Amino acid sequence: MTVSEIREKVAALYNRDYLVDPELDVYVTDFSLAEVQVMGEVREPGTVQIPPDDDLTLLEAIVERGGFTPLARRNAVQIRRKDEDDQTEVVRVNAKNLLDDPEAEQFLLQDGDIIFVRERIL
Repeated sequence: MTVSEIREKVAALYNRDYLVDPELDVYVTDFSLAEVQVMGEVREPGTVQIPPDDDLTLLEAIVERGGFTPLARRNAVQIRRKDEDDQTEVVRVNAKNLLDDPEAEQFLLQDGDIIFVRERIL
């Protein structure tokens, strides 16, 4: 929720049972950013934060960590993701196709995703 949405909801709750036309302010003192982990054959493995109120694609996360290494297996990038039942799902994405085809639909990441770029077999 945004700050204004929280303000309206709290004011509506106070207005319903306690006060008449309450006026209040809401301040955010701290918040937790959504993030993903990027591991394997990228130049700088680590955490990437998902920008607030924006999307983060698989390729953007990999670029944020310095891009693929020369040994990266770009055609079989794995994304581990928890579903609503807290079960781990593994999705395989051909990042080579995403790089080669500008019309390809980009893979959007979610908070908690773990990206693993395997080493290609020589």
